[in-house]
Amino acid sequence: MSLMDECNMNSSSTVRTAAQGLTLTSCFLSVLGTITIITTYIVWRDIRSVARSLLVFLSISDFLVATSNAMGTIYDEGNSTDSFCKAQSAVTTFSNLCSFFWTVIIALHITISLVFRKPAVARRLVPLYHVIAWMVPAAIVIAAICKNVLGHAQSQYTLRWCWIRDDGVRVHDMDMWMLVTGKGWEVSAYFVTVVLYLIIKVYVWIDSRSQHSSISTAQEAAIVQRINRKMTFVPIVFICLRIWGTIRFFLSETGHQCKASHPALVILQGIGDSGQGWANCIMFCFLTERVRVHMSRACLTCLCCRCICDATTEEQQPLNINGNDNGLKSIYSRVDDSIHIEHSLQDTGKV
Repeated sequence: MSLMDECNMNSSSTVRTAAQGLTLTSCFLSVLGTITIITTYIVWRDIRSVARSLLVFLSISDFLVATSNAMGTIYDEGNSTDSFCKAQSAVTTFSNLCSFFWTVIIALHITISLVFRKPAVARRLVPLYHVIAWMVPAAIVIAAICKNVLGHAQSQYTLRWCWIRDDGVRVHDMDMWMLVTGKGWEVSAYFVTVVLYLIIKVYVWIDSRSQHSSISTAQEAAIVQRINRKMTFVPIVFICLRIWGTIRFFLSETGHQCKASHPALVILQGIGDSGQGWANCIMFCFLTERVRVHMSRACLTCLCCRCICDATTEEQQPLNINGNDNGLKSIYSRVDDSIHIEHSLQDTGKV
């Protein structure tokens, strides 16, 4: 009996069923979350910005991640054909890479706009963002397809969905392709996002305590406090969701295959790898006041069946949550509400 067979015997059918059920639940919630982010961007114009549009592109990537993971979970290795497995592996690899790139790009965009006070420069970089976030993953996937390395994967690396095939590929080449098609970029995204958001947090903290700071009221201080919390939660949530698959990968690479197949790690990877969509929805919709107010109004309109006249009158009222939107206060309120930082610098004007 092989080592993998012994490890697989430690996982009961109940654990596998629980892992599949929780993974599918996370996938379903992420699909709903990404649709919510995209819909709010389309419906309400006052939350649209370049930075928010980047979040939409991240949501498109997360939507593909959730759907491909769900398909790989439903049609696992035992039931999927080789062609289906290769297709699912290609979509999963592409969407995960796109998600990593867009996550880093959003952090970079906020850093350029807020810390370096160059929102116009950040906006001009948007075409380059798209080239990097879509074309680089596509090139990697095409190379993997040409090398015929996509297919059925060992279960200690994934949760039953396909990735890098473990038959007909040398161990050294398999490790290299797993780094190139996912784990190398994933670990890099951990470090880059943490560094960028730390830079943002330090900048906000220093500026709020500067003698020349324009933060002079309790309301402005509350805005800064909300930004600090969000700048803390974004990288923490991203890492907490994705770290379990990374842990399993390095455990397997260091010869601890049985530990990598531990039921807790398997379940957490299934939830986390598919969970960025619903996590971003919570942070940037439900925990963002401007969007939350819009959603609350829409829900009340549907539930209470308001007349069209009342609804139209309500929509015409200006939404001014944070008071006067100028100077540094505007920067902070826009970052907190839909990441509207590129509209916020008084010295550069409206971009």
